[in-house]
Amino acid sequence: MLYLDVLLLVGIVLLAGFSGGRLADWIGLPSVTGYLFTGLIIGPAMLGIISPTGLNNLQPINNFALGLIGLSIGGELKWRFIKTKWQDFSLLFLGELIITFSIVFVSTYLFTDNFALAAVLASLALATAPGAIINIINENNVKGNFPKILMSLVAIDNLFCIIIFSITVTFLNIYYFGTALNTNIFTQLLYEIGLSLFIGAILGIIGLIILNKIQNKNQQKILFTGLIFIAIGLPLQLNLQFLIHNFH
Repeated sequence: MLYLDVLLLVGIVLLAGFSGGRLADWIGLPSVTGYLFTGLIIGPAMLGIISPTGLNNLQPINNFALGLIGLSIGGELKWRFIKTKWQDFSLLFLGELIITFSIVFVSTYLFTDNFALAAVLASLALATAPGAIINIINENNVKGNFPKILMSLVAIDNLFCIIIFSITVTFLNIYYFGTALNTNIFTQLLYEIGLSLFIGAILGIIGLIILNKIQNKNQQKILFTGLIFIAIGLPLQLNLQFLIHNFH
């Protein structure tokens, strides 16, 4: 299969995604639908323009995009708003959390008889695709409390998904590989989650200082871009979940 340079792959993905989004918009569908179908068509499953190796080469760019999405969602996670509106979506959040986890876990376990696989997939199923939701809200210029509640729900969904996934993997490692002999589960969870939140808090404080001390918009953009790269690269270097502190 022909090897394509990473920058060439990025160009193909951007132009193909743009074309797919415009086509979806033309037939009355959200543009994100076009992005998804375009990715399916040019990916390894169909035309193979982007090979599995190409997907691996795009991983740093994918991480950067996820970091931007996590930052956007985290910016919508306003605790004061959540506290006042919690009764509006608390039952929905708890219901989807419990029902989703239960359905995926039970169905996977019944078909595979694999407890570990069922637990991992059930944890991952709690995630909500924030990029698609942000795209649809911005595309339709939705205003009012509903998009704020929706974005807060998405943020909490993904935050809980990351935390529950980390807890699940830690327990499975202890149960299947006996890592409890070498480390304490609470120490491991504190490292995985607590350190991520701490890094996120520090970077958030630095971001506030930048906003207050530097008025030049171009300089702000450069510094914030650097912070985003650090917010993604530092946890990857430390084997942490970088989306946790981007939400934070």
